[in-house]
Amino acid sequence: PYFVPGLILVLISVISAIIFLRSLVLSDLSLTIPLLSLTPIFSSFFSYLILNETLKKIEYFGILIIVLGTLILYAEKFEIKSIFKSFKVISLNLGARLMILVSVLWSITPIFDKICLNYTSVNMHGLIQSFGMLLFLLIISRKDLTNLNKIYKNSGLIIITLCVGTIATVLQFYSVLENYVAIMEAIKRTLGQTCAVLFGFLIFKKKINLQKIVGVIILSTGVFFIL
Repeated sequence: PYFVPGLILVLISVISAIIFLRSLVLSDLSLTIPLLSLTPIFSSFFSYLILNETLKKIEYFGILIIVLGTLILYAEKFEIKSIFKSFKVISLNLGARLMILVSVLWSITPIFDKICLNYTSVNMHGLIQSFGMLLFLLIISRKDLTNLNKIYKNSGLIIITLCVGTIATVLQFYSVLENYVAIMEAIKRTLGQTCAVLFGFLIFKKKINLQKIVGVIILSTGVFFIL
């Protein structure tokens, strides 16, 4: 029973990772990363179709509030016209359209995680998925493996990224077992956007202005409605 959803999950994870990186290359981070906040909307749709998870009306409202907060957070200017102009910019930008596709794919992965975890433990599921993704990525990237010098030079950053990613993935496995997928995704994306503002200030000295404060408050309000 695990094999089919497990294989689908590996394929989706590999494909979405490649598209994600391609999107980052093609477009500005400020345009593409906020689009990941659309994931809870897609999750609520697919989790209803596949898992029969139905949210309350107030929880759907909370998810929409979170998307609005993200649009405000990353709008070019703190104006209604600028916020809605984002939709036009997105439609004309290939990198942005690719990131929307990533949002769709990432909304499906926790659903298949939840299905797979019915047949195995969290540790075994993580091991199988990691090995499967590694195998596929090695096959796809076999030509690039000849240049190991770049990998060695950035080994420290790669190890830190792997550790953080592993911890985050394991925590997501436990979270998806205890919550509806759409709610888990909504909280995850809200925390991600809020932390981006905070760490941007602490590490990169990015200013926190009224627009960012309002965006974070609206994000938090959205989470309040779904909890």
